[in-house]
Amino acid sequence: MPLLCSFHVHCAAKDSLKPGEWIKDNGETLVSAGGEFELGFFTPNGSSGHKRYVGIWYTRDKQTVVWVANRDQPLINATGAFGSENDSYLKLVDTSSGESYWSLFELWCGYCSDPTLTLTDSGNLVAYREDKGKPVWESFKNPTDTFLPGMSMDSNLNLTSWRDRDDPGRGNFTFSGDKKTLIIDKEGMIYWKSVDYGQLPLSNGLYFAALLGYNYARLVMHFSGKLEYWDQSYIGTPSLIQAEPSNNCSRYNFCGKFGSCNPNNKLACKCLPGFIPNVPQKWHSGDFSDGCVRNSIFCGDNDTFLSLKMMVVGENPNQNPVDLVHLQEEHHDGNNLFVRVAISDIEQTVRNCKPCGTNMIPYPLSTSSNCGDPMYFSFDCDTTSGQVSFKAPSGTYRVTGIDPNTRMFLIQVKGGGNPWLNQSLPFNLTSPRNSSSKISSEVTDDVEIVWEPPLEPICNLPADCKDWPYSTCKSARDGKRRCLCNISFQWDGTKLNCTKVSLASGKRMTLPLIVGITSVIILCAIIFMYIWRRKMAKRQENRQIDQRNQAHRIYTYNERHVQDLIDAGEFNEEDEKGIDVPFYDLESILVATDNFSNENKLGQGGYGPVFKGKLPSGQEIAVKRLSSVSSQGLQEFKNEVVLIAKLQHRNLVRLYGYCIKGNEKILLYELGGCGPDNKMLDLMDETLRETCIADQFVKCINIGLLCVQDDPSDRPTMSNVIKMLDSEITNLPTPKQPAFFITRDQSSSTSYNRPRIK
Repeated sequence: MPLLCSFHVHCAAKDSLKPGEWIKDNGETLVSAGGEFELGFFTPNGSSGHKRYVGIWYTRDKQTVVWVANRDQPLINATGAFGSENDSYLKLVDTSSGESYWSLFELWCGYCSDPTLTLTDSGNLVAYREDKGKPVWESFKNPTDTFLPGMSMDSNLNLTSWRDRDDPGRGNFTFSGDKKTLIIDKEGMIYWKSVDYGQLPLSNGLYFAALLGYNYARLVMHFSGKLEYWDQSYIGTPSLIQAEPSNNCSRYNFCGKFGSCNPNNKLACKCLPGFIPNVPQKWHSGDFSDGCVRNSIFCGDNDTFLSLKMMVVGENPNQNPVDLVHLQEEHHDGNNLFVRVAISDIEQTVRNCKPCGTNMIPYPLSTSSNCGDPMYFSFDCDTTSGQVSFKAPSGTYRVTGIDPNTRMFLIQVKGGGNPWLNQSLPFNLTSPRNSSSKISSEVTDDVEIVWEPPLEPICNLPADCKDWPYSTCKSARDGKRRCLCNISFQWDGTKLNCTKVSLASGKRMTLPLIVGITSVIILCAIIFMYIWRRKMAKRQENRQIDQRNQAHRIYTYNERHVQDLIDAGEFNEEDEKGIDVPFYDLESILVATDNFSNENKLGQGGYGPVFKGKLPSGQEIAVKRLSSVSSQGLQEFKNEVVLIAKLQHRNLVRLYGYCIKGNEKILLYELGGCGPDNKMLDLMDETLRETCIADQFVKCINIGLLCVQDDPSDRPTMSNVIKMLDSEITNLPTPKQPAFFITRDQSSSTSYNRPRIK
């Protein structure tokens, strides 16, 4: 049933267009008689726009387009029509604007019969006239990027690649060929050229594919520059059988003149020994098209012939080379090639190993026991292929590049892991697998290895040191004879020569010594300062202890002195000598206390009355006036004026001064409470400030003031005191005035209130 339905569809679909008939961009198509190919409107796969083209594709693979009519002039909208009118020529027009996007004037003939356009099962769009026995136009002779079975491979054939995967416009690559040579051009320059016609299965493969009806065989000029041969006949699905150029070395003269290409190396190009890049900047950036030039001009006895193995030169390995272009090495069809070079370019010193094929072996690397440096004898030269290998404990590895300027070479590692290197040898692994470097500009399986600068060269005779000026063959510290540098010279392993020790270099040598000595001096100074500070701190601590002991002795002495004064029963004005507080005259005290007015009286005690006063500076003071009739007042005055003046301390109420005038003996004190605004923390001993918690100190003072309240109801119980001390509560009750204040005895029988000091 599916076959029958498919047959009816193919029979119902048209395969031809006559004048006046059109295919519109609404799904209409032409289908070949056998249903192999289809013609209609399409948008390239992957295109983000709405560009519309007319093309031919496989009926069973609509994504594979083999021919495009308007490849350089797409329609913007789906309003196109493809066909012809009575004017007898084929065209593609936009029905909305009437603009023509493609046309065939070859069909026009004023006296001829109208042409018929037919799509064949070979994919060929053919225009016939009834009065002519052959086609007047066919797509096989006007291809785009695809060669199909039935086309003619001759000098008129040109396949032009698409511009991109989703753009059928004319690209950069053009294929042309005949029965002898196949060529790909890139913007007018040869990009690839076949060695022989059998390099691609074109003539035989496509010919037999046409005979056997394998219409899915095709040749495509891909937009990447590869000529691809596809075949679907053997395995049932489209398969890429072959593509050329298969690698960079297949591209025509990829490495330029005197540049050798090796497809087995990640870094394909290198200059022949004795040659250098013509344009180094382009060469190192990956553009090798400018090739190489000779490093030096040779003449007379200064030249030799370098033997290169398995080399292919030019377009055909069986032809004698005219010029050293399109060089390939390690080719199975290659021959030995001899290139004339200057000896000085390939053997820079007597210890240099000879080149191995196209590979220079720079000193100190060694491929035999009689060249290079013995410590670097880890390389081997295959004289058959001209390739170099590196020997390591983990195996032997192919060397793909050597760069003497960076003292680095690349080896190919197959399988997993990195090579093991002998730690006693001067080789270090710097870049593990999947790395990129100056030598290789792409991610590879190559591994970078660097060699350390060598010691002085090995020698047996003085003549062995001729390539190293300012050196002499002598016994070295390792017991070997080496070309040791003369006095005032030193060996430079990176430059491989003896360099003169200049004053500047001498300064550079002494700089580390100066820095070292300076560092030691600074370190010693720091240690000395640390020890000195420790001693000074200890001395200061001892001094403070002595001061405390002295203060105690002074206190004891003053106490004894005061006792003598008290026992004497006299205290005269002469006793003011030695007192460290100011003397105030009586007049200023009278002004400060408003003549000892009752409004300023704070209280009355056995020592006498206490008044509130204010000095001219604004400082409030408490004035203690010794009563002339009170023996207790005299005793109190003697104690305070001496002891407090001599033993002034922040934990004592500050004594501002005193006054002695006749029978008047007066002391002036600081007036203030102990609340937060009056610097309660000033009561703390200085030695406790670092260890005592300030909040706890203030809290204890607050609780203590609460405990000595005058009114018992204001005092907390012991259980509350314990709770307040243990809890984290910070908002405690504010104690009432703890110092001097006045209360009056209230009596119901009298209106007189007598003041009483509390």
